[in-house]
Amino acid sequence: FFSRMGTATPRRGGLLGVLDAAMQVAPESIQAMKDTNKEIRERMENIQDQRQDLETLKLKEDLGMKLSKTERQTARRKEKELNKNTRETLKLEKKKVDILEQEAEAALKDAGIPDEIKAGFYTNVDNYVNDFTKDFTTLPGKDGKPLIIKGEIKDQNLKLEIQALKAEAVTLMAKFGSHDAFIRNEGRQWILSNMNQILDKYTNKRIPNENQPPPSEEERTVIFDEQG
Repeated sequence: FFSRMGTATPRRGGLLGVLDAAMQVAPESIQAMKDTNKEIRERMENIQDQRQDLETLKLKEDLGMKLSKTERQTARRKEKELNKNTRETLKLEKKKVDILEQEAEAALKDAGIPDEIKAGFYTNVDNYVNDFTKDFTTLPGKDGKPLIIKGEIKDQNLKLEIQALKAEAVTLMAKFGSHDAFIRNEGRQWILSNMNQILDKYTNKRIPNENQPPPSEEERTVIFDEQG
């Protein structure tokens, strides 16, 4: 099961570089992931632009300024576009999760992991993520809406991104062959680092990280869209 790792070069040094190499090589899903990630990025950029435009118009109203007919029409159009892009992004995130979960199952099968051990892999990953989120009484998003309340993830897009990360972590455990090997190779730090990066996209609140700063976009340990 380490055969796929042999064709990849770590993008970072040390043990995290080994994790990096393990996740750089994917099966035939690479192109699908590349296309999906690209479309997600584009839609997220559009959402951010549309939200800023709407906030500008709302601020004008809050200051007691009357919007022109054209501005009211623009606001309605931007609202519709924002809602559409949000729905489409959610669909793409679900597609991404499906791809990564299929990759995790394939890795588990390739490694010959028994069902009872496989269940433990998923449980361990759930525990690491839950340990990360449980202390958030309320974590607001950039739009002011709650992302996490009393440890429970409320935002659907955030929930799907974390679900995708869980699938990636299970794939790594399968490729290392055991939970212990995953931990020895800084797997817990890898999860926490990527959790920080994910949350950084959704909130302006600084998330403390006891291990290391989140990786940059170029250093993201699971970048299928840079393959090829």
